[in-house]
Amino acid sequence: MQYTCTQCNTALTPGSTRCTNCGMTFASPVPYDGAPGYAYGQPPPKKSNVGLIVAICLGVGCLPVIAIVAAILFPAFAKVRQHAREITSQSNLKQLSLAALRYSQDHEQTYPPLDTFDHFKSAVIKYIPPGSHPDLFTQPNSGLQYATNPALSKKPVLAGDPVRDVMLYEQASNPGGYIYIVFADGHVKHAPQADLNLILTHKRPAQNTGASSTYPDNEP
Repeated sequence: MQYTCTQCNTALTPGSTRCTNCGMTFASPVPYDGAPGYAYGQPPPKKSNVGLIVAICLGVGCLPVIAIVAAILFPAFAKVRQHAREITSQSNLKQLSLAALRYSQDHEQTYPPLDTFDHFKSAVIKYIPPGSHPDLFTQPNSGLQYATNPALSKKPVLAGDPVRDVMLYEQASNPGGYIYIVFADGHVKHAPQADLNLILTHKRPAQNTGASSTYPDNEP
C-alpha cells in the first residue's frame, strides 16, 4: 500500500511526518506498511554485521596460527641461508686455491706470497677466471678476508705435504663453531675452529681421547 499527501498527492516516505513536496505535516508518521517489502507496521530491518564480525574473529583467530607457522619456518629459512653461505665460502676457497696452483706453475713450483692476504690477492688475482664473484676474496656475510698460512709463503710446493699443508681458511666460524679450510692440493675440509692450530701443524685431537694424532689424509 502506498500513502500519498492529501494536499499535493505526492508519494510519502514511510516513517516521515512531513511531505517533501508541499511541506504539509502530519500528526502521526506514515505507516511502514506503505513501503514494499517492509513488515506490516514495523520499521525496515537493520543491516546485519554478522559477516564483518565473523571476518574479524577469523582474522584474530589466525594470528596464533601464523605465529606458530612463523616459529617453525623462520629457523628453517635461517638454516637454508647459512647453508648457502657455507657453499659460497667453500667455492671461494676452492677457486682461490686453484688460482694459487696456477701461480705455482708459472713460478717454478713455488707457492704465492702468503705472509698477508693482500700480498696473496695481488699475486693470484690475474689467475682468477673472468666473471668470478666480486666477493670471492671475502667470507660471505662476515666482511672478513680469508686467513693465510705464512708458513707456506713462497716455499717450494714439493718441499712440504700439499695434502696436509693448510693454505687458506675462514677467520669467522659458523654458528656450530666450524670453519672451512683449503689445503695446498686444493681440497677443502670442514673442521672445528678450535682444532685449527693442530691442523696447521698436521695434528688434530684423536677421536674419543684428549691426545693428538697426525691429521689424516683421507678424512672426509
